[in-house]
Amino acid sequence: MSSERRGPEEMASDLAEVLEELKRLDLGPEALRQRLRPFLDRRAEAMPLLLRQFEGEDEAGLALATSALRAMKDPSVVPLLLKLLRSPHVGDLAKGLLLNLLEHYGFDTRDPPLIGASIDFRKVLKGPSAPRGMA
Repeated sequence: MSSERRGPEEMASDLAEVLEELKRLDLGPEALRQRLRPFLDRRAEAMPLLLRQFEGEDEAGLALATSALRAMKDPSVVPLLLKLLRSPHVGDLAKGLLLNLLEHYGFDTRDPPLIGASIDFRKVLKGPSAPRGMA
């Protein structure tokens, strides 16, 4: 069946399979760029899948999503990156990569409001937990 006749759900499923396959491979930069082509060609279906990677802790998924979003050169993704940066469901590594992507798209990542959005101040103010009986 040609890709033109396939629905967005089928194409998104295909992209998810490609992403899982890429996570298992150890590719150099040029080979990776070539293997990211389906994500670049099917941006509408790829974008939600790539952005979901930032809500998990899978380092391979985070790296692939970062590479694909950088290769897209699509500034329309910036509001979505900012929303993820402010999400409590996004870990520190993912937030660092999001800041890197925002810098790629021209943001000053040293801007205090942007840094403040990426830090969980409740966690910072609590500090490290003391073992029981030590507090």
